[in-house]
Amino acid sequence: MSVVLAAEHLTKTFVSQGRENFTAVDDVSFSVESGEKLGIIGESGSGKTTVVNMITRLLDVSSGTIRLDGEDITLKKGKELKEVYKKMQMVFQTPTESFDPRRKLGDGIAESLINYGMKKKEAIVKAGQLLELCGLEKEYTARYPHEVSGGQCQRAAIARAIAIDPRLLILDEATSALDVTIQKEILELLDKLKTERNMTYLFICHDIALVQQFCDRVLVMHQGKIVEEGTPFWERELKLPDEDTEYRMYEDTAAILGEYGFHQYEISNYAKKGLECRHNKGYWQRTDYLGLGLGASSLLDHMRFSNTADMKEYIGNSAFPDKIRQNMESLTEADEMAEFMFLGLRMTEGVSMEAFAEYFGKNMESIYGEVLKKHFALGMLKKKNDRIFLTRRGIHVSNGVMADFLL
Repeated sequence: MSVVLAAEHLTKTFVSQGRENFTAVDDVSFSVESGEKLGIIGESGSGKTTVVNMITRLLDVSSGTIRLDGEDITLKKGKELKEVYKKMQMVFQTPTESFDPRRKLGDGIAESLINYGMKKKEAIVKAGQLLELCGLEKEYTARYPHEVSGGQCQRAAIARAIAIDPRLLILDEATSALDVTIQKEILELLDKLKTERNMTYLFICHDIALVQQFCDRVLVMHQGKIVEEGTPFWERELKLPDEDTEYRMYEDTAAILGEYGFHQYEISNYAKKGLECRHNKGYWQRTDYLGLGLGASSLLDHMRFSNTADMKEYIGNSAFPDKIRQNMESLTEADEMAEFMFLGLRMTEGVSMEAFAEYFGKNMESIYGEVLKKHFALGMLKKKNDRIFLTRRGIHVSNGVMADFLL
């Protein structure tokens, strides 16, 4: 069999002024053959994510060589990486966060096809076919990430990753956010794709039992090095906290930060009074913003769009904004109403009924009366004066609550 990926003597040292240099990866070598499922396992801080970031060229190497299909990609940058990513794609840990919450799944899958020359209509049709290949109906192209389960969203993420027929698929903790039953279904899907499309996998995980069950071969990393099979570390079982523990950790974090003067102003953000991130708040409150630079996204005058990711095209047309903008999407009133609700509810202060009426000329309860009534009764939402916001209970199931506001 041919070698798809070869990492030779990879080292990554982070240099800090006034501090001792830190070597995160120390002389790591391995290869992945065509059709193989290679697992890399290790606890947090072992260096496995740094290895992946070097392979995908998100991080420069300090020394060593990376070869993909025999080609040295160690120093590839910018436009050169477009050809690299045709052969190598990645599936991330948290599926819902790997998709833009404002765009439908079909658009997210089709984007990579469009970037490689396919027309938008053809790309949307292809996205539906890819979803069917990954066990979802093609109608899921019209759904938003909030409208599907974690397992369904991860299937969509896999569909997006295989859209351009890569030689190598890197799965970075791709099943760790899913329950055991869904994990099994995703692994069965990956095995099916391996057989049908001759896929090659680099599987990054913390769960030894899962890796041993799924992978053909396993490497264990510890303190930046690959350690031998049979060491005490190999026998050690690592598990993510269960849902109850995650709940307590989330609430304890809020309590501890509160003691130090940090208030929670958004589901996952804390700050001292008056020091909240203005860009962050503007995003959730749908303030117009203009993205500058390669691939930057914008919301302007009821339109969403992004800049080209092609450096030459961007520089050559920098004096003509319309020529560097792509993926133009005109938002309907229904789109904007839904965004007003599911983005605004991420803020702990919630959404203003008066602001809704002022912006849309309609009463919020006339549009979302039944949804509001449902979640008030379930204790997920609460109303105080003019504002509607998630309760503490609602925050923990926020994706499910927000999905109900999609018209």
